[in-house]
Amino acid sequence: MRQLATMVILLLTTVVFAQDKTNSSGLMFSAGNKVEKVWTGGEFTEGPAYGKDHCVYFSDIGNRIMKFDPATKITTEFRNPGGRSNGLDFDSTGRLVAAEGANTGGNRRISRTEKDGKITIIADNFEGKKFNSPNDLVIDSKNRIYFTDPRYVGKEPRELDHESVFMISSTGKVSIAESPKLKKTAKSPSLQTTLKVKNSTAPTTS
Repeated sequence: MRQLATMVILLLTTVVFAQDKTNSSGLMFSAGNKVEKVWTGGEFTEGPAYGKDHCVYFSDIGNRIMKFDPATKITTEFRNPGGRSNGLDFDSTGRLVAAEGANTGGNRRISRTEKDGKITIIADNFEGKKFNSPNDLVIDSKNRIYFTDPRYVGKEPRELDHESVFMISSTGKVSIAESPKLKKTAKSPSLQTTLKVKNSTAPTTS
C-alpha cells in the first residue's frame, strides 16, 4: 500500500510539473485524468522530477535513481548507487541534482549527475559540519538550490545541532534559508513561488 501511494504521488506530481498553467476550474490537472500504476519494483519511492526528455526521474530509497519513460512505459535504472537520494530536481541545463540522505550507503550531500554520468558534489557541509540527511530540494530560476536537512534515520554521528532549510547559491555558497525543522519543499511550475515548506508538526508555507 505504501508503495502504491508513492506511485500515485509520482504521477500527480508529474502532471503538476509538466504543466505551466491551470485549467478553467483552477486545477493543475483536469478532473478527467486518471491515476495509473506504472511500476512496482521499488523499495520506497520518493522525489519525482520531470526532465526535459519528458521522462520522470525518482528515487528508490533502496539506493538508486530510476527513470520512467511515459512513451514506452518502461522504468530503468538511471543511477546506481544513488547515495540514498530522496528529493530530485533539474537545473537550467537539464542536469539532475539530488539530495542524498543518511543511513547505509548515504552520502549526506547535494550532488549533480553530469551529462556524461559523472557525479559532482555541490555541497556536503555547512560551516565545516556534515549535513544531517538532505531530504527534499527545489531549484529556482536563478539556479539556487533550496533543500531540507532533517534527520530521521542513520547511525552516523550528527555534526549539526539544528535541522534547517539551506540554500546553495549559483556560486556554491551554502546559507540557512529557514531554521525550524522542515521536511518538504516544492515549487510552482511558473517558478514564481520558489519555496514551499511543510513543518514536521504543523503545515506552513513561505
